[in-house]
Amino acid sequence: MLELSVTNIIFTVINVLVLYFIFRKFLFGRVKKVLKERQEAIQKQIDDVSRAKTEADALKQKYENLQAAEEEEHRTVVDKAKMEASQEYGRIVDSAKEEAEKILTEARERADREIRDQKNAAKDSLTDMVVTAVEKISADHDSAGNDSNIYDLFVRNLNEQQADTAGKTAVPAAPADTDAKTGDKQ
Repeated sequence: MLELSVTNIIFTVINVLVLYFIFRKFLFGRVKKVLKERQEAIQKQIDDVSRAKTEADALKQKYENLQAAEEEEHRTVVDKAKMEASQEYGRIVDSAKEEAEKILTEARERADREIRDQKNAAKDSLTDMVVTAVEKISADHDSAGNDSNIYDLFVRNLNEQQADTAGKTAVPAAPADTDAKTGDKQ
């Protein structure tokens, strides 16, 4: 059977204490050292990750600020370009209106001049016909029939003149029953 003796117990306790000190001196010291090194390495990694996260957050904030500034600059440039385009459009439209008014004014003046010239040409032509008719009348004092022929010639010349000017200037025709010489009715 198993006997318990005090000496065995004392030697067993001494053996356990010796083993404990030996393990503590040679084994636990090294294990503690390895655990401490691992804890320091883990803490260093945690610190590095924390520092990298802080730097990443700073870079992200810097990027967001740059992006916001870029968007604001883009909006400013676009707004400025729109304003300049609007001003240029207004200037071009105003210039075109002025040019159109100038062209219209010149066209009206040219048309008025042409009408005056045609009226003057018609007057001159009418005057020439009247002078020719008067010369023929004064050269020929024959008869009323001759006067009628001269008047008919005058009206024919007048109608030809009107056909030549293509109706640009209307010349009133004399009544058919008036005497070309005196203007009296027959």
